[in-house]
Amino acid sequence: MVDRRMSVKITPVGDKIKVSTKVSGSDFGVIEGALGGAVHKELTSNFYVYLFRELGITDPKLRSVIIEDAH
Repeated sequence: MVDRRMSVKITPVGDKIKVSTKVSGSDFGVIEGALGGAVHKELTSNFYVYLFRELGITDPKLRSVIIEDAH
């Protein structure tokens, strides 16, 4: 089993909220480049799926997420 951690930063931007995430784990020193980016996107996507479900957000307009590589 591999431990992975996600930190979440919430910043108000006008009338919206920006949510920034950072994923780290014991295997990220080995997994880099495109594969590392794919792992980050998968973990971040899963985070938002759970978040929207727990908050009861079902409107597709409110579920819009853009995942960018912060490098």
